[in-house]
Amino acid sequence: MATNHNLNFICYKCQASLSTANILLNKNKNEARGRCAKCNIWTTFPLPEIKKKLIYLDQSFFSDIYSETVKEDLNQRLKEKLLLLRQKQKIFLVVSDIHSYETSNIPEQHSKQKTEQWKFQNSMADGCIAGNFDNVVIAQTRRMLLEKNSFETFPHTDIGLKNPHQFMVGMNIISTNTWRDGLNQSSKTSSEQQNEAISDNLDRQVEKLPDNCKLSDCLHHIQELRKGGLQQGIKDFIKDKNFTLQSEEIISEINAGRTPSFQYPQISRSSFYPVIKSVVEGLDEDAALMKWSDLLKNDNLGLCPSLRIRIAMEAELLWIKKQGHRQNPKKFSENFGVSRHHDIQHIASFFPYVDAITTDNEMFNFCQREAVKKELNKYPTKIYAKKYYNDFEAWLSDLIKNS
Repeated sequence: MATNHNLNFICYKCQASLSTANILLNKNKNEARGRCAKCNIWTTFPLPEIKKKLIYLDQSFFSDIYSETVKEDLNQRLKEKLLLLRQKQKIFLVVSDIHSYETSNIPEQHSKQKTEQWKFQNSMADGCIAGNFDNVVIAQTRRMLLEKNSFETFPHTDIGLKNPHQFMVGMNIISTNTWRDGLNQSSKTSSEQQNEAISDNLDRQVEKLPDNCKLSDCLHHIQELRKGGLQQGIKDFIKDKNFTLQSEEIISEINAGRTPSFQYPQISRSSFYPVIKSVVEGLDEDAALMKWSDLLKNDNLGLCPSLRIRIAMEAELLWIKKQGHRQNPKKFSENFGVSRHHDIQHIASFFPYVDAITTDNEMFNFCQREAVKKELNKYPTKIYAKKYYNDFEAWLSDLIKNS
């Protein structure tokens, strides 16, 4: 099967034009399969290689565009230009389940709005819902343990995208069900309970800081906290593994008619245990864990880029709290709690991978703080908040002009 320069798909046997409804995309390769309605023959054909700009759209952007109360011309133009560029295959729109966690907090009396907003977000997703923060940390750390110079490039597979630069043709099936299970699981703990836990933890960390501390002290404190958590997770994994091996030996002893001597070990699994387990899955576990542990002992080499971004943000939050700023309890979620941590997750997870990312005005300002800016400046990513939507539009216009 051959195609002309306008990508009209022609049957090699009867030269009939094929309907795009009969074209199936191969997600793993730059090729597709087409069935001729006349000949009933399936044939594989190559697709052109293209380079798209990856744009991450956050919750605040979707809310601005979707909101029935905000009918600004600029918002409408942004939506139209994004859809036009997507149609021209110049951009790939990245959407994650972080948005779904956020909108799940919309009160039930507004359930219709919640459902409609999810549908709108799904319609903007380019073929899949991207991964979450843990997925990214696992992917980055596995690569760190396997490759030299592992962070010179950031493959899109880290964020759960198979081939965002693939030329799209035919039916585009958007799988949006995978995040719903995670959303339902996360909803078992209310936002109020999560905020209370965050507040208690933040207060404990503030108490551990000296009275005359600086931002650098907060940064060091969070770094050591995260490294300690990872080291404890590694120890827990090793204990668990040894217990499994010991259990197998005990079963063998019992089957042989002998009475084994056994002392049940105390195993406590840290919050990092699931991450540790996923990182070393399929690897030489002992070698990987030893290398990772050594890297964690050697300055901050064992901390992957997304974790470093998150640490910088958490250090700034701790510094703000230590200084006694932003004490309004009604705005705790936005300043320190669940809402803030969702913002941190979307920046820390996706900033190294995309060409542009949107966020709200408050988070944009937060990203200009010293420790955060130092980490984000390592990447060429453009960041746009509502107050800079004009700049976002200008950038999109340039993409259209050059398409």
